Amino acid sequence: NKSDNTGSGPVSPGIGPGGTNVAGYSRAGLRRYEVEYDFDDGVTRTRAHNIALNLNWYAGDFKFTSITSGVVSKARLSDDCDGRRISLCAIDAKLKGRQFSEDLRAQYSSEKLNLTAGFFYGQDRMSEDAPIDLFGSFFPRVLFEQKRKSYAVYFDASYNVTDKLELTVGLRQTWDKVELRNAQTLILASSGGQPVASTVPPAAPYVPGLVLAARSRSPSGLGGRLIVKYQ
Repeated sequence: NKSDNTGSGPVSPGIGPGGTNVAGYSRAGLRRYEVEYDFDDGVTRTRAHNIALNLNWYAGDFKFTSITSGVVSKARLSDDCDGRRISLCAIDAKLKGRQFSEDLRAQYSSEKLNLTAGFFYGQDRMSEDAPIDLFGSFFPRVLFEQKRKSYAVYFDASYNVTDKLELTVGLRQTWDKVELRNAQTLILASSGGQPVASTVPPAAPYVPGLVLAARSRSPSGLGGRLIVKYQ
């Protein structure tokens, strides 16, 4: 899958007299879908390669399913981010990602009862490199990598009490682990120039190889549903 479009930057309407904003800018003379930007090289470009494998095995009233999928993606989001012709903000972000998941489930079906139980595993990682031009004179560059693993078990049951009444109950327990690595915010000498300092972690002058210490979180949660359906 891919898309290749011109950038879709913001619009900066104001609520002051004549539609001006706090900077005194007005969209006077522009139609609804027209904009004025000082940065005209906007682009929104994405590329994604997907693969999926679905296997089913039947044994009497039981059905066993394996769903395997993977995605590799890249994106570039380059745009004027202040929504006006004054040089306040422009960004050129590049992102890369990988994702893999496996879903194993067993299903039982009878005239009145339907049961589903399963296990899910997923992992994904992404990185971002986003140089930013602020006021035409300040040039931060944000970089980071994120990695996540997710595990879940789930159960769902539906029972036809009568021809008109159906009850459904479901539970899902999820465990995640999210890691942030190689995060830093650099200050560049000029647009596309060499780093002279960093704010994350703070260092002036710039120290090559200095990044934020890796950190992680491990959230988990139990969710569910209860449905009563009457027709």
